[in-house]
Amino acid sequence: MIQRTPLLSLCCVTLIAMAACSASSVTPSAPVANAQQDGDRSTQSATPPPLVLTQSTTTLDAVVGTTTQYACAFQIASYSATYPYTLTDWGLGTTVSGAGTFPIWNYPRASALSWSIAGVSTAEHAVANSGSPGETVLTGTAGGLGQTHCVNLAVTVPGTQPTGTYSASIQYTLLERVGFIGVAVTHQAVTFTVLVRDR
Repeated sequence: MIQRTPLLSLCCVTLIAMAACSASSVTPSAPVANAQQDGDRSTQSATPPPLVLTQSTTTLDAVVGTTTQYACAFQIASYSATYPYTLTDWGLGTTVSGAGTFPIWNYPRASALSWSIAGVSTAEHAVANSGSPGETVLTGTAGGLGQTHCVNLAVTVPGTQPTGTYSASIQYTLLERVGFIGVAVTHQAVTFTVLVRDR
Protein backbone atom coordinates (compact mmCIF):
# COMPACT_ATOMS: atom_id res chain seq x y z
CA MET A 1 0.00 0.00 0.00
CA ILE A 2 1.31 3.45 -0.95
CA GLN A 3 1.01 6.07 1.72
CA ARG A 4 -0.11 9.45 0.39
CA THR A 5 2.29 12.26 1.36
CA PRO A 6 2.27 15.97 0.44
CA LEU A 7 5.15 15.36 -1.98
CA LEU A 8 3.33 12.46 -3.67
CA SER A 9 0.16 14.59 -3.94
CA LEU A 10 2.15 17.42 -5.52
CA CYS A 11 3.71 15.01 -8.03
CA CYS A 12 0.28 13.61 -8.93
CA VAL A 13 -1.20 17.08 -9.42
CA THR A 14 1.78 18.07 -11.60
CA LEU A 15 1.44 14.94 -13.76
CA ILE A 16 -2.31 15.44 -14.16
CA ALA A 17 -1.78 19.09 -15.13
CA MET A 18 0.89 18.12 -17.67
CA ALA A 19 -1.40 15.50 -19.18
CA ALA A 20 -4.25 17.99 -19.36
CA CYS A 21 -2.03 20.57 -21.06
CA SER A 22 -0.82 17.99 -23.55
CA ALA A 23 -4.33 16.80 -24.26
CA SER A 24 -5.69 20.31 -24.75
CA SER A 25 -2.93 21.17 -27.23
CA VAL A 26 -4.20 18.53 -29.66
CA THR A 27 -6.51 20.36 -32.02
CA PRO A 28 -8.77 19.16 -34.79
CA SER A 29 -7.78 20.13 -38.30
CA ALA A 30 -8.78 19.52 -41.87
CA PRO A 31 -9.15 15.81 -42.72
CA VAL A 32 -6.61 14.22 -45.03
CA ALA A 33 -7.56 11.30 -47.22
CA ASN A 34 -5.33 8.21 -47.04
CA ALA A 35 -5.44 5.27 -49.41
CA GLN A 36 -5.97 1.94 -47.67
CA GLN A 37 -4.57 -1.38 -48.85
CA ASP A 38 -8.00 -2.65 -49.87
CA GLY A 39 -8.64 0.45 -52.02
CA ASP A 40 -11.04 2.11 -49.55
CA ARG A 41 -10.31 5.65 -48.44
CA SER A 42 -10.46 6.92 -44.89
CA THR A 43 -9.67 10.26 -43.32
CA GLN A 44 -7.49 11.30 -40.43
CA SER A 45 -6.63 14.72 -39.08
CA ALA A 46 -3.28 16.30 -39.87
CA THR A 47 -2.15 19.57 -38.32
CA PRO A 48 0.22 21.58 -40.50
CA PRO A 49 3.50 22.68 -38.92
CA PRO A 50 3.45 26.25 -37.61
CA LEU A 51 6.17 27.50 -39.97
CA VAL A 52 7.69 26.15 -43.18
CA LEU A 53 10.18 28.07 -45.35
CA THR A 54 10.76 26.70 -48.85
CA GLN A 55 13.53 28.22 -50.95
CA SER A 56 13.24 28.25 -54.74
CA THR A 57 16.85 29.43 -55.04
CA THR A 58 19.91 29.55 -52.81
CA THR A 59 22.04 31.89 -54.95
CA LEU A 60 21.33 35.56 -55.58
CA ASP A 61 23.39 36.77 -58.56
CA ALA A 62 23.97 40.55 -58.41
CA VAL A 63 25.98 43.22 -60.21
CA VAL A 64 28.03 46.02 -58.61
CA GLY A 65 26.16 49.34 -58.64
CA THR A 66 22.71 47.89 -59.37
CA THR A 67 19.57 46.58 -57.67
CA THR A 68 18.49 43.08 -58.67
CA GLN A 69 15.00 41.67 -58.01
CA TYR A 70 14.30 37.98 -57.25
CA ALA A 71 10.61 37.07 -57.62
CA CYS A 72 9.41 34.42 -55.16
CA ALA A 73 12.90 33.65 -53.83
CA PHE A 74 11.18 31.56 -51.15
CA GLN A 75 7.76 30.75 -49.73
CA ILE A 76 6.47 31.13 -46.20
CA ALA A 77 3.72 28.82 -44.93
CA SER A 78 2.40 29.74 -41.48
CA TYR A 79 -0.31 28.31 -39.24
CA SER A 80 -1.55 28.35 -35.65
CA ALA A 81 -4.38 26.12 -34.48
CA THR A 82 -5.15 27.91 -31.21
CA TYR A 83 -3.94 31.53 -31.11
CA PRO A 84 -3.60 34.51 -33.45
CA TYR A 85 0.03 34.87 -34.46
CA THR A 86 2.71 37.24 -35.70
CA LEU A 87 5.64 36.31 -37.93
CA THR A 88 8.81 38.37 -37.47
CA ASP A 89 12.15 38.45 -39.29
CA TRP A 90 15.64 39.81 -38.79
CA GLY A 91 19.14 39.33 -40.15
CA LEU A 92 20.59 36.30 -38.40
CA GLY A 93 23.60 37.28 -36.29
CA THR A 94 22.75 40.98 -36.17
CA THR A 95 22.65 42.92 -32.90
CA VAL A 96 21.40 46.25 -31.60
CA SER A 97 24.71 47.77 -32.70
CA GLY A 98 27.60 46.25 -34.53
CA ALA A 99 29.54 46.21 -37.78
CA GLY A 100 27.88 43.45 -39.81
CA THR A 101 28.76 42.48 -43.37
CA PHE A 102 27.20 42.92 -46.81
CA PRO A 103 24.36 42.50 -47.68
CA ILE A 104 22.46 42.63 -44.36
CA TRP A 105 25.02 44.80 -42.54
CA ASN A 106 24.03 45.84 -39.01
CA TYR A 107 22.05 48.73 -37.55
CA PRO A 108 22.39 51.72 -37.92
CA ARG A 109 23.43 51.00 -41.53
CA ALA A 110 20.40 49.97 -43.61
CA SER A 111 20.38 46.45 -45.03
CA ALA A 112 21.12 46.10 -48.75
CA LEU A 113 18.75 43.09 -48.82
CA SER A 114 15.03 43.89 -48.89
CA TRP A 115 11.76 41.95 -49.17
CA SER A 116 8.15 42.34 -50.22
CA ILE A 117 5.17 39.97 -50.18
CA ALA A 118 2.38 40.31 -52.74
CA GLY A 119 -0.98 40.56 -50.99
CA VAL A 120 0.65 41.40 -47.64
CA SER A 121 3.13 44.22 -48.22
CA THR A 122 4.07 45.24 -51.74
CA ALA A 123 6.37 47.95 -50.35
CA GLU A 124 10.06 47.08 -50.15
CA HIS A 125 11.27 46.52 -46.56
CA ALA A 126 14.97 46.41 -45.73
CA VAL A 127 15.66 43.25 -43.73
CA ALA A 128 15.64 44.22 -40.04
CA ASN A 129 19.24 44.18 -38.84
CA SER A 130 19.27 45.01 -35.14
CA GLY A 131 18.67 41.52 -33.78
CA SER A 132 15.60 39.95 -32.22
CA PRO A 133 12.62 40.49 -32.15
CA GLY A 134 12.98 42.04 -35.60
CA GLU A 135 10.17 43.36 -37.77
CA THR A 136 6.61 42.07 -38.24
CA VAL A 137 6.27 40.38 -41.62
CA LEU A 138 2.66 39.23 -41.36
CA THR A 139 -0.06 38.29 -38.90
CA GLY A 140 -2.59 35.48 -38.91
CA THR A 141 -5.68 34.23 -37.14
CA ALA A 142 -6.11 31.00 -35.21
CA GLY A 143 -7.31 27.87 -37.01
CA GLY A 144 -8.39 27.84 -40.61
CA LEU A 145 -6.06 26.72 -43.35
CA GLY A 146 -3.07 28.94 -42.55
CA GLN A 147 -1.27 31.12 -45.09
CA THR A 148 1.27 30.59 -47.84
CA HIS A 149 3.02 33.55 -49.48
CA CYS A 150 5.85 34.14 -51.95
CA VAL A 151 8.60 36.41 -50.67
CA ASN A 152 10.26 38.63 -53.27
CA LEU A 153 13.81 39.76 -52.52
CA ALA A 154 15.98 42.58 -53.86
CA VAL A 155 19.71 43.19 -53.40
CA THR A 156 21.17 46.67 -53.88
CA VAL A 157 24.92 46.42 -54.43
CA PRO A 158 26.86 49.64 -53.76
CA GLY A 159 29.21 50.79 -56.52
CA THR A 160 32.12 50.37 -54.09
CA GLN A 161 31.27 46.79 -53.07
CA PRO A 162 34.08 44.35 -53.98
CA THR A 163 33.11 41.43 -56.20
CA GLY A 164 32.92 38.07 -54.49
CA THR A 165 30.69 35.67 -52.63
CA TYR A 166 28.73 36.75 -49.55
CA SER A 167 26.24 35.04 -47.25
CA ALA A 168 22.86 36.33 -46.08
CA SER A 169 20.61 34.58 -43.54
CA ILE A 170 17.17 35.77 -42.47
CA GLN A 171 15.71 34.38 -39.24
CA TYR A 172 11.91 33.97 -38.93
CA THR A 173 10.03 33.48 -35.68
CA LEU A 174 6.36 32.59 -35.33
CA LEU A 175 4.93 34.13 -32.14
CA GLU A 176 1.52 33.09 -30.86
CA ARG A 177 -0.28 35.99 -29.20
CA VAL A 178 -1.53 34.63 -25.87
CA GLY A 179 -3.30 37.61 -24.29
CA PHE A 180 -0.80 40.47 -24.38
CA ILE A 181 2.21 38.17 -24.58
CA GLY A 182 3.91 36.82 -27.71
CA VAL A 183 5.14 33.27 -27.18
CA ALA A 184 7.78 32.04 -29.66
CA VAL A 185 6.59 28.77 -31.15
CA THR A 186 9.29 28.09 -33.73
CA HIS A 187 12.30 29.64 -35.51
CA GLN A 188 13.54 28.95 -39.01
CA ALA A 189 16.01 30.65 -41.32
CA VAL A 190 16.67 30.97 -45.02
CA THR A 191 20.27 31.35 -46.18
CA PHE A 192 21.43 32.71 -49.52
CA THR A 193 24.76 32.99 -51.24
CA VAL A 194 25.03 36.44 -52.82
CA LEU A 195 27.36 36.33 -55.83
CA VAL A 196 28.51 39.88 -56.66
CA ARG A 197 30.14 40.43 -60.05
CA ASP A 198 31.24 43.34 -62.25
CA ARG A 199 28.92 44.69 -64.91
